Amino acid sequence: MNGDPFASGSEVSAEGDYTLIVTDAMGNVTTIAFTIDKTVPIISGVTDGSIYNTNQSITFNEGTATLNGDPFASGATIFAEGDYTLVVTDEAGNVTTANFTIDRTAPTVTGVVYGVSYNTDRTITFNEGTATLNGDPFASGETVSAEGNYTLIVTDAVGNVTTVSFTIHKTGPTVTGVVYGSSYNTDRMITFNTGIATLNGDPFASGSEVSAEGDYTLIVTDAMGNVTTIAFTIDKTVPIISGVTDGSIYNTNQSITFNEGTATLNGDPFASGATIFAEGDYTLVVTDEAGNVTTANFTIDRTAPTVTGVVYGVSYNTDRTITFNEGTATLNGDPFASGETVSAEGDYTLIVTDAVGNVTTVSFTIHKAGPTVTGVVYGSSYNTDRMITFNTGIATLNGDPFASGSEVSAEGDYTLIVTDAMGNVTTIAFTIDKTVPIISGVTDGSIYNTNQSITFNEGTATLNGDPFASGATVFAEGDYTLVVTDEAGNVTMISFTIDRTNPIITGLTVGISNYTSPLTIGFNEGTATLNGQPFTTGTRVISSGNYTLVVIDEAGNQTIATFTLNISTPESGSGSSSDPSTSSSTSPIPSLGLEIEINGVKQKDLAKETTAVMNGKKVTTVTIDEKKLSRYLDSLPDKPVINIPVHNDSDRVLLLLNGQLITTLNDRNAVILIQTELGSYLLAANRIDWSLVTKRFGSEDALRNMVIQVEITNVPESDIVQLANSIGKARLLSPPIDFNITAAHGGKTIELNKFLSYVERTIVIPNSADDHNKNITGITMTKDGNIVPVPTRMMRENGKTFAVIYSLTNSVYAVIENDKTFADIQNHWAKYDIEQVASKLIVQGVTESSFQPNKQITRAEFTAMLVRALGLHTVDQPTSFTDVNSGQWYYETVSIAEGYGLVTASNNSQYTPNEKLSREEAMVLLGKAMKLAGMDTAISDSEAAQQLSTFKDHHLLDLSARAAAALNVKYGIIIGNQGQLTPNNVITRAEATVILQRLLEAAKLSS
Repeated sequence: MNGDPFASGSEVSAEGDYTLIVTDAMGNVTTIAFTIDKTVPIISGVTDGSIYNTNQSITFNEGTATLNGDPFASGATIFAEGDYTLVVTDEAGNVTTANFTIDRTAPTVTGVVYGVSYNTDRTITFNEGTATLNGDPFASGETVSAEGNYTLIVTDAVGNVTTVSFTIHKTGPTVTGVVYGSSYNTDRMITFNTGIATLNGDPFASGSEVSAEGDYTLIVTDAMGNVTTIAFTIDKTVPIISGVTDGSIYNTNQSITFNEGTATLNGDPFASGATIFAEGDYTLVVTDEAGNVTTANFTIDRTAPTVTGVVYGVSYNTDRTITFNEGTATLNGDPFASGETVSAEGDYTLIVTDAVGNVTTVSFTIHKAGPTVTGVVYGSSYNTDRMITFNTGIATLNGDPFASGSEVSAEGDYTLIVTDAMGNVTTIAFTIDKTVPIISGVTDGSIYNTNQSITFNEGTATLNGDPFASGATVFAEGDYTLVVTDEAGNVTMISFTIDRTNPIITGLTVGISNYTSPLTIGFNEGTATLNGQPFTTGTRVISSGNYTLVVIDEAGNQTIATFTLNISTPESGSGSSSDPSTSSSTSPIPSLGLEIEINGVKQKDLAKETTAVMNGKKVTTVTIDEKKLSRYLDSLPDKPVINIPVHNDSDRVLLLLNGQLITTLNDRNAVILIQTELGSYLLAANRIDWSLVTKRFGSEDALRNMVIQVEITNVPESDIVQLANSIGKARLLSPPIDFNITAAHGGKTIELNKFLSYVERTIVIPNSADDHNKNITGITMTKDGNIVPVPTRMMRENGKTFAVIYSLTNSVYAVIENDKTFADIQNHWAKYDIEQVASKLIVQGVTESSFQPNKQITRAEFTAMLVRALGLHTVDQPTSFTDVNSGQWYYETVSIAEGYGLVTASNNSQYTPNEKLSREEAMVLLGKAMKLAGMDTAISDSEAAQQLSTFKDHHLLDLSARAAAALNVKYGIIIGNQGQLTPNNVITRAEATVILQRLLEAAKLSS
């Protein structure tokens, strides 16, 4: 079989083509070729159990086929819909059967039809498949209610699709021009967007106009059958008012009615038929439902004319100018005009009738002869007792009964009123003043070394026989007699002297500071100390040493001489010594070593102190070894702090520094702290303009050779009394202390009284004071006796409370506690800040009890508040503003502000002091104040923009003000209101007070 031996009876099972060759013994051959095939035919084009919605072309790889029992050829196509059975049989008898369906009919939808619109709900069904409605799953039998455009897509199992687009529209047509139930008083053009319409049953076209008055019903029906109905009215007739007419005046109550609508009377609801009783001007506005308006303006006036100048039944002894506010008048039957004067004596009847008929009648009498008074004259002042008589009538003196011939002796202001039987009155106001005038600024017998501003409380004055005005300043040296006489003739006379000439020292040569021979030193006036010890003129100095001679005359003029005596061999032997019987000698004044601290490290050999009693006051003088200190400072980093404690209950502490040491301290940015029991003085050498000091001396070598004296002095008792009398209700917490610095060179002494930045001083206040009280502040008294606040913050250290005072000048300082409030701020948002700042004397009330916090502020007023907040009080030169003149209240304030650079003159040199100050202008002034206060005012454009970006109106700022505004925001001085800076708004007194307090806190100049 296929070439292989094959035994009869063997079985062939494998598929394949075979050839069997059988050969017998005789050589006869039988050949059989056959095939074994067990694989069924393969059908392509359809699969058993499938459904198709397209024509199907069917093939099979072998055999013959029937389709639904009919012969079917491979490759034929079936077009007709129906169910089919395909049977394919190959030559070996293998069979393949495929049952399938051809279905090209789409699903059937009921309930909606493609392209149709409906105005009712639609229930939709379909016979087969699944569906979506506008993309969402939809089940057969669901109902669609909402208005809108819809697309229903139904797909059967074989993919046949039915799509139905339809619309549900239930809304009636849209009508414009009228609204249901409304009334109109104008023609109405009516339009509708669709359909046809009738108006009161007649056809009506969209866009037609209705003008006739009447009630209307408009019915509009669209193609879907939707209906819109509008009922409206056109009414052009205004309401009718009865009871008053427009422009009328009535002097009786008026009952008013109107035929329709609602009404207001002066803006308040008013009912028809109501009665008006009150006098006044009225506006009645009646509006009907259609908006027609009738207005009637009228007045009810039941008030008789008002007459001024005379009163019914009164007698007068002076001419009477009579006025009346309305109407016409007769006087004793003759026409009389308002404002005329009646002079003649007699009885009069004035009748005034107004336009409504109201009448005022005034009967009066003019009788001019009053009682005669002797002993006093109206308006006079007397300095003696006065006996007063009068010829008739009765009298009162200051309201008390007074008998003719009585004597008045007590001082005071008096008003004598004498009334005769006719009612004529004689009034005499007079004063008895036996008190002499009070003079301030100088005292009798005193000598002064400064210009003296003199004031007196009353009267007129002469100075050395020439007229003299209160408040004037005496500049020239000399002897003076001031005589002040008041109106009553009381006289105060004071003699005083102005002496600004320094004492003259002899025995020393100007320009020479080193001597090798004993010196006999004299001075022409005053008292002296040598190294702090009393020194007598004509004393001979014979011992080597460094000396400081201070001579002070009676006026306080001071001459300081520093010199060195270096005697190589003692005086001895014939011809070289002085006769002890004719000369006196002094040993070097013993000095004690003073322990100081530098950067917290104690040093024992760098300073000395000497103590003496002068005029009953303990004086301590501290001197520094310049060479030793300079060498020590060379070993330290920059900005050393030198602490000099003097705790020996001195009334006066002096620190003497020579020019060389000043240069060293200035170069090293050193800080000196002088401490006493009552206070301390913190001074940096670089805070003084030494070039200006040199210029004032007029010598280039002044800085190198001058002597600087730093002084802390308890002020005299008389000054304490004067200060206590000046602070009113405030309480003085500390004795006043005088902080002073002078420079001496070449016989000339000048005061260093202005610093480049704030200098710190501390004053100890009693433990009884409340250091948490926000109403504690430092003050200074100016030379004219005014009290000026200075920036102050409280500090507690080592169990003691200190007031830290900041100032740009030297002066006498004290600490006060003051509580101030105002009646009109009790419920104000800025109450706390106003009380605090007013208690510190920075701001003042409009009156004693009124602050008027919401009053807008002027440029001059804000400048004055800013100057006081910063403690500025020294005028170096008059202002350059042409509209600020001497004698105006703000003249000194503006001069101070300009001197410190807070305000600058513009091109027109005008300050416009009385103009209102805007918030932007305030921010600019505060920006300059920040710089003066030592705050960091450097700000880039980008940082400024960032700081201002949170405010919606920052674009309203002028370009020149943006940096200042940003600094105010950065430091929390300006915080804005509801996200706005409102730069153009005028600032109020309350706002100004609050931002000044914030400025002091931001600058660390206030607690």
